[in-house]
Amino acid sequence: MSLIYHSYSEYYDLVFSDRSFESEIDEILMFSKKAVNEPVFCDMRCGTALHLAELSERGHPVVGVDYSEAMVNLARDRLSDYESATVIQSSDKNVDISPRPNVITNLFSSICHTLSDTGLQAVFHNYWQNLQLGGLLILDMTKLSAVPEILEGVDSGEKYWLRTNVNPVSETIYEFSREYKINTDDEPVTFRDEFTLRYFQPEELASILRETGFEILKIQHTLGDLENRLVIVARAVSETDI
Repeated sequence: MSLIYHSYSEYYDLVFSDRSFESEIDEILMFSKKAVNEPVFCDMRCGTALHLAELSERGHPVVGVDYSEAMVNLARDRLSDYESATVIQSSDKNVDISPRPNVITNLFSSICHTLSDTGLQAVFHNYWQNLQLGGLLILDMTKLSAVPEILEGVDSGEKYWLRTNVNPVSETIYEFSREYKINTDDEPVTFRDEFTLRYFQPEELASILRETGFEILKIQHTLGDLENRLVIVARAVSETDI
């Protein structure tokens, strides 16, 4: 798992501050309100709860799940003012959420850390078990064909510098090597980070979702202001409907 999720989690928000969470949440709410009444959200692999904070600000009950203790602590701090917000430290393969939400999200390419079909089956099966019948699953990740173009190279802001090198291992699996320089109030923090991600053709994920109890409702390639995405919206159906 990437160091930015653990040892350097305090800099996560800074490095990824260019995302328009408001526009993403606008679209997520549009999907949700067409399918369920009074959405109750669970964001799997929620990180520092940037999406959940926006949902909470709009009055929705939320649950965040993340494996990283560092991320969970930051998420709890961010959501501490919202009575209807909970953050659980757990793997999303075995978390048990009660009461069950009617919308589960997995955003920002978080699902791409799961490299095997077996792992995906375990994750999606547990999502299905945790969702109310008829509830939605919304997945968001970088589109496979756009990975090198979008992610490789240098990115910088007022307080950070980031160089990403992308090495294709196969048609869908990529090794990442990143160099970070964070300009803090004291002295710059620098570190290197290496991790591996798997990106997907739409039908790859759709097939596994169908096997684990979901009906595919929509596949698109934008989310809010973001382009070059793979977004899948699926509905939890009963076992007799699979």
